[in-house]
Amino acid sequence: MQVKPSSTHKKVVVETFEQERLRGYVNPRHFDRDQGLELLEPGGELRQLPWKSVKVAWFVRDWEEEPARPDRTVFLRRPRLEGLWVRLHFRDNEVLEGMLINDLLHLSPHGYLITPPDLNDSHQKAFVPRAALTAIEVLAVNPNRGEHHRTRRRPAPESGRQARLFAE
Repeated sequence: MQVKPSSTHKKVVVETFEQERLRGYVNPRHFDRDQGLELLEPGGELRQLPWKSVKVAWFVRDWEEEPARPDRTVFLRRPRLEGLWVRLHFRDNEVLEGMLINDLLHLSPHGYLITPPDLNDSHQKAFVPRAALTAIEVLAVNPNRGEHHRTRRRPAPESGRQARLFAE
C-alpha cells in the first residue's frame, strides 16, 4: 500500500530491540494503535511494528541532522520544564530520563510521550512503549508556573516623607 506523508505526519527514528533504526513518518494523533506503532516509511510503505519490538520512537527535526542516539540520556540538574521528571528503565537495562506531562487525560494506554534531556539536540520528543520498560520512577514533580501559582504582592509600606500631589 503506497501512502504519501501528509503535512500532519512527523519525522521519527524508531529504535527496536533488534538494534534496528527505522526512519519514517507517524501521525501524532493515530500512531499508537492497539496492534503496534504505525510507521509510514519514506518510500511510502505503511508498516505496523508490534509494541514488544519497539524500544523508543524519537520525534526528530531532520533525519540528516540526527545522530544515532541523543547526546544525553539523563538531566545534568533538575529540569525547569513543567511536569513529572521520570527515569525509565528499559528491558535491556538502559536508562532514559525525561519530562512527562502531568495530565492523565493525555496519557496513551500504550506508552509515554516524554521530552528528552537534551533540548538543543535534533530529538524533540520520544514515545516509549510500556512493553519496552521494566520500571518507571518519578524523580520530581515540577509544578505549573502559570496562573495557578500567583505570588501575592505585599502592599508597599506607607511612608510619611513623600508629599501628596493632591490635598484631600
